[in-house]
Amino acid sequence: MKNQNRQGVSRRSLVFLFTILTIGCATRSSAATITVPDRSDLQAVLNGAACGDTIKLEAGGSWEGPFTLPNKGCTSYITITTTGTVPAVPDFIGLCYQQGPTLLAEQARKATCKAAMKSQYASAKLPKLYTRSTGTAVGTALGADYWRFIGVEIYSANTSTDAPTYTIMRFGFDGPDGTDAKSAADIPDHIFLDRVYLHGNPLGSTRRAILANASNFTLINSFCDDIHEIAQDNQCLMAYNGPGPFRIENNFLEAAGENIMFGGAPPSISGMVPSDIVQTRNYMSKDPTWWADAARIGFAFGGKAWLVKNVTECKNCQRNAIHANVMEFSWQMNQNGPLVLMQSLNDGGGCPWCVVKDVSIYNNVIRHGGQAVQLGGKVAGQAKMGSNIQIYNNLMYDVSTTYAPGAATCFMISSGSSSGPTHEPFDRLLINHNTCDNSVDGGVFAVFNGVGDFFSNLTITNNFGRAPGTEGKPGEWYDAAIVFSGASGGRAGFDTYAPNSYSVSKNVIGTWAAQTVWPGSNDFVTPTQWDAIFVSRGTRNYNVAAGNRYKNAATDGTDVGVNWVIFNAAFGAGTGSTPAAPIAPNNVRIIR
Repeated sequence: MKNQNRQGVSRRSLVFLFTILTIGCATRSSAATITVPDRSDLQAVLNGAACGDTIKLEAGGSWEGPFTLPNKGCTSYITITTTGTVPAVPDFIGLCYQQGPTLLAEQARKATCKAAMKSQYASAKLPKLYTRSTGTAVGTALGADYWRFIGVEIYSANTSTDAPTYTIMRFGFDGPDGTDAKSAADIPDHIFLDRVYLHGNPLGSTRRAILANASNFTLINSFCDDIHEIAQDNQCLMAYNGPGPFRIENNFLEAAGENIMFGGAPPSISGMVPSDIVQTRNYMSKDPTWWADAARIGFAFGGKAWLVKNVTECKNCQRNAIHANVMEFSWQMNQNGPLVLMQSLNDGGGCPWCVVKDVSIYNNVIRHGGQAVQLGGKVAGQAKMGSNIQIYNNLMYDVSTTYAPGAATCFMISSGSSSGPTHEPFDRLLINHNTCDNSVDGGVFAVFNGVGDFFSNLTITNNFGRAPGTEGKPGEWYDAAIVFSGASGGRAGFDTYAPNSYSVSKNVIGTWAAQTVWPGSNDFVTPTQWDAIFVSRGTRNYNVAAGNRYKNAATDGTDVGVNWVIFNAAFGAGTGSTPAAPIAPNNVRIIR
């Protein structure tokens, strides 16, 4: 049981300093509502608040941090909100998402959405908590449980690119800028952020908005942007030393580095693996004007090439459901433009238990990058081999060498392993019912740095994808549709990398290739035939056209590629409809 004693100023002092709704001593049985005037002593209010209290910050007011959320041993929330009107719950997919007909049209919709949200936050006069230095605006004491923010703006006003704000909100540390929690008892529990506007300074460096080393962490209905740094990874949300569960739902997240990252730093608690994660209905993007080569896609470079990486990444996580999100933009910089990256990695040493397993990536839009999904096994002897990864029913398009020359791969797998006693097979990988319209100079499935027996239980079925080929020269480029380093493509590669343990069938590849070199029953089509598969590929309508031979031709009797009935029910088709509940993380399983 955590310490239940109340610390800080007395209730009578609070009555004297602030107008509050209750009068009494520091010990009481009923929750209070405390109104905090602009620029008054917020830390004293936080110190004196009791479990169940509501702290109302004056609308339009500002308070400069750092602020510490104390450990009060609560089992009910202390809520920090506004005296004004809390903004309505937005539907970021419905407001911001557009599928075609052009990239410029899609991004115009996103820009309009961003401007409208910022105008709404300004009109609401959200109370502001901020930092103007390298330090944190809001952080927790060790073991500070049950803190909730609703309708508050929290940001960095730091304009420096040389001395970045390291983190705006920091949970799971000994104070706002203290050291990591060293035991499970010190991890904050039940941290809840709803309709919070988090942002850096457009001109300055902010390394991350949230470090969420917590249990029962929730980020919903919130807006994060202007998170970027010149030479370091940066994120809207990162967690590496918190057990979860994590709920990340219905947010707009725009960061130059990883929009969401699990792992990426060594946990200070032995055996720690962030677990039971749900990422759903988030619009995750990057500003194309951050790219020095933005002119390639019709935009003007904004003048600062912030360090860009992938959209969502996990180096240490388990039971992670990534469902019904928009994930867009990644270009060649420190990486080869992957939009989604999952790889067991012991960053910084000291985490041999780090693992990526039981991950389900489904019903997402994944677009505008060099690679759609990149998976990694592990670095030999440094982490545990990844396992049980499902990638299904995703729409992937504009995966192109425009963003990363030599890339444009739908699914790229690198083992990071080696032969010998440290080798473990990558067990249970499912790639099913995805539509990937990548550029024709790319590939569908590529395995690099692998060794024999790299896979056990590999399933690739019912997918659309493209690979190089020259019309009129069948067979010239068959190896590029599925590439194995150190082995031939097609059946020979599968026999080497997944002997007696693979199923590859009902895939349709846009290339000229000899079907005889592939295992199973797969089709290979010319560019003209590829265009004819879809209702209107030119305007990004990827429904299979009526009467096309791939309609109802999948192994389960539905269309090859995305099952649009399931996709639209889950994704809401961008109309603001309520999505189906995501798969419970502990039910992630391979569907054969």
